[in-house]
Order: sequence, then structure tokens, then C-alpha cells
Amino acid sequence: MIKILLFVSCLFISGCVAQVNTTHTKGAATTRASASAGTGAAGRASGASGTAHHRHCNLFVIHEMQKRGIHLPSSSANAIDVHLKNSRDWRQIPRLRSGRLDHAAAHNAARRNVVLVSYNSGSSRSGHVAIVEGRMPMGWSNSFNANVPHASGPVRGSRPKTVLLSFQFAANKEPRMNYFVYTR
Repeated sequence: MIKILLFVSCLFISGCVAQVNTTHTKGAATTRASASAGTGAAGRASGASGTAHHRHCNLFVIHEMQKRGIHLPSSSANAIDVHLKNSRDWRQIPRLRSGRLDHAAAHNAARRNVVLVSYNSGSSRSGHVAIVEGRMPMGWSNSFNANVPHASGPVRGSRPKTVLLSFQFAANKEPRMNYFVYTR
């Protein structure tokens, strides 16, 4: 009897780790699966301080907002975007007359308040959400063809870091992106 243990990392809403046990016995195979949401190696990695380092943008932003006493729903980035649009506690930063994002207004607001930037994919595919950093100077982005703020969050499943907005979001996502400032 051969036992194979596989760990499969799911990059869905909650960031789960599924453990699949497969037993092969003379050509027959049986499979048993179990999953734990957000508690496995893909969901978080513990640092020396014991702080969770979320590798999924929604979990990272929810955790960071909880530390600041701000409630966000425990859901996908798309659902967080919808919540921000409908919440009295968040105000969408208006776009420029050209229809482009007002990066300077978002950066200035982030100097005094919490500002989130979100991308809603408009489908069942997950969007993206990050925290705008107002303490760092804006930087030029060739892809956005504009100065953009820095934003904190995981990038492609990596540990959260603060990088130019253009490393968090592709410029072609701008039409479905929005900045939101916390007003409470």
C-alpha cells in the first residue's frame, strides 16, 4: 500500500489549504480531502513576532483594518469593493474629468486618513484590494503614465509589501479600480 500526501494551495476567497490523502491498493484508489480556511501555510506564515502575514489581499486588508478598529466584511476583494461603495463609513474619491483615477487626491487623503484602493473584476474571478500609503512619496509609473502612490498588500501571493501602485495593479485595470477614504 502506497500513501501519498499532497498539499494543494487554493487561491480563492479565503485562501485555504486542502490536504488530500490518496491510498493506492492494487490499482484501486480512494481519496479523502479536508480543508482549513486561511490557517495553512498558503493562508499565512508566522513571523518571529507571531503576526500573521496574509498572502491574500482580502485577508491582509481585513486584518490591517481590524488592527485600526475598522470593520470590513470577511469576504472576497470584489465583495469588499461593493461594501466600500455602499458603506456610509467610506467615500469614493472622485475621478478626474478625463475619467482617470485621481492618484494625487488619494495620496493626499492617505496622509490623514485610511485609504483603500480596489479593483472589482465584475465577475466571479477575484478582484484586488490594497492600502494606500500616504507617508511615502508618489512615484512615476510608465504603465499608468502618471505619478502614483505606494500601496501595501500581497503581490502575486507573496508576503505583503509596500510598492508603487503599478506593482499592485496592472494599468489596464484602471477603469474598474477605485480609491476609497475612511470617513469616521
